[in-house]
Amino acid sequence: TMGSIVDPAQINNVVGLKPTRGLVGTDGAIPISKRQDIIGTLTRSFKDAAYMLSNMAGRSELDPMTWQIPFEPIPDFTAYCKGTDLQGVTIGVPRNTTSSNRSAPIMESFESALTTLRSAGANVVDSADFPAVDEFKKLDQQIKGIVRSSEFKRDIVDHLATLEINPNDIHSVEDLINFTKSSPAEDYAEHDIRKFLWTQAEGIDVNSEKYSLMVKQEQYYGGEGGILGAMEKYSLDVLVTPLH
Repeated sequence: TMGSIVDPAQINNVVGLKPTRGLVGTDGAIPISKRQDIIGTLTRSFKDAAYMLSNMAGRSELDPMTWQIPFEPIPDFTAYCKGTDLQGVTIGVPRNTTSSNRSAPIMESFESALTTLRSAGANVVDSADFPAVDEFKKLDQQIKGIVRSSEFKRDIVDHLATLEINPNDIHSVEDLINFTKSSPAEDYAEHDIRKFLWTQAEGIDVNSEKYSLMVKQEQYYGGEGGILGAMEKYSLDVLVTPLH
């Protein structure tokens, strides 16, 4: 949900696959946001990732978001791992999502990758920028986290209620915060619990007006104001951007 796939993939130079939400069930996973959480893979190659996805994808009785998968049976995704001809594929580079302080080695590797994509026949559209990125950047981290914090506050309670064994009697975010502060093994305050504390702010609740407003804003920034807006404007098939 917050980089647990793409970050280690980049740092360790492996393939990180973050599937579409609802393609792989998340039942059993400790949630940050059940609506947004994704289970993916770290593999040596794209084909290895395709093998994994072919076996992981599918409907789960315990995850309603998988009930809308549009195909049955799940296809063999390795069938699409053929050749390196990218003729007819249009790839967008949203430069306005990349901060100016990205390290030189990362940007050099990124530009080299773009050259490789062009040499394989892809049409690379530079500066295929997100329409509302400047507006999004003005929001502080806590405002951006209202939706996630509200959903975590609800979803962790639901998850804890499913545990057959709960030796520390933790049933809510409040219990989690108190346990973290009081248990020597948690090494508080060396470990940052700021995002846990955000759940205690006013209006952090899935039934609040603030939450409803931010869900709509989130959909806009990820949709017409962000990814979908850029893809439609520049007729893109794929977006590429360096990470950290």
